[in-house]
Amino acid sequence: MGKLIVITGLDASGKDTVAAALQGLDPGSYLVKTPTDPFIPARSEMDALAMQHPWMHYYFYLASIYHASSIISKLLKNGGNVYCVRYLLDTVCYHRGLGLPVHLNYTKGIRRPDLTIFLAINDEGVRQQRLGSRGRSVGDEVTDNDHVRQRILEAYRQYKSEYILVDNTFKTVPQVVEEIRYIIEGLSK
Repeated sequence: MGKLIVITGLDASGKDTVAAALQGLDPGSYLVKTPTDPFIPARSEMDALAMQHPWMHYYFYLASIYHASSIISKLLKNGGNVYCVRYLLDTVCYHRGLGLPVHLNYTKGIRRPDLTIFLAINDEGVRQQRLGSRGRSVGDEVTDNDHVRQRILEAYRQYKSEYILVDNTFKTVPQVVEEIRYIIEGLSK
């Protein structure tokens, strides 16, 4: 059976790029980005409501994680690894940043990852430059708020036993991918 490897981090930390590169180097593996269909069409509208209606936003993303977990469990039975961009840890930390008293709890129906990688960017100027390069989304407004972003990062720090931090501030994608592949190889030993 394959491994569930989650790639997490703030917006513009390189999650999508790194996960796609990892999957491309791992024959027979899969790439899942949350939210998945059927949640994607409503994502922008829900993200626009995040600050005004955080509970609604939280339950939308929590439902999408339950759905993604079901998809992931089926893919893992095929034997390949699954690289997942964003998962339960992201949902919990982002919503703790919005002030909700939610906690990380892998319940029945949400598969616990075999490995979670947190891509850190330790320079806000670099993160802002990446946001500008890739194009800003409605959801980026949440992490543009300094107070909320600091609370999100604090929530991630509270769950530091759940992930391995990889600094992606000034490294190239191949350097980050090589570092993560080394970590993944350690899972098999």
